Amino acid sequence: MTNGAGPLRPLLRTTLLFGLLALAACHQHVAFDQGGCDEDSECGLSTWHCDTTTATCVQCLSDDHCAALGIGRVRCDTAAHRCIECGADDDCGQGRACRAHHCVTLCNAEGTSASCPSSAPYCESDDDSGFCVQCGDDLPQACNGGAVAGPICGRLGMCIACQSDTDCHAPTAHCETFSGRCVECVANKDCTGGTVCDPAANRCVSEQ
Repeated sequence: MTNGAGPLRPLLRTTLLFGLLALAACHQHVAFDQGGCDEDSECGLSTWHCDTTTATCVQCLSDDHCAALGIGRVRCDTAAHRCIECGADDDCGQGRACRAHHCVTLCNAEGTSASCPSSAPYCESDDDSGFCVQCGDDLPQACNGGAVAGPICGRLGMCIACQSDTDCHAPTAHCETFSGRCVECVANKDCTGGTVCDPAANRCVSEQ
């Protein structure tokens, strides 16, 4: 006489296997939703956008996203997914050029120049081609005092407050490296208590 439970064992094993696979898939989906995104609505603010290739919320995927922020950075660096001032010289206007994604004023005579603005009065020139700077080797004390953004001379010859988070302190403990400013946040992970980072103001705000 055959045991009635015998033929059921393969079926039970198959059912159990599919059940475990489904459970694993469910858990993977939940973990994905918790650690990433697959659409903009999961980023907390309309000013963040989901890069579905990496499942991360980023500042921009296109120039339109940067224009909407209204912070004077009209181009999207699609490699870093951050808004920048320029991608080419034509973005900067007459007498200006794009250097390291920043617009600078052009000049061609080393030293203090009438063609430079008061905010960057010195021409840093090489072979009759250069741009106006605020600080540099010839201006060792230029970043001292309260009239400048910070004590560090950045690579484009502008005084900045930071180059990395180590230069900043609470409550503005993070460095927004494009502008060289110490801010409250640069990404959602910098915020706590159910808040998210506003990429225009670099402040932690409530989700919308």
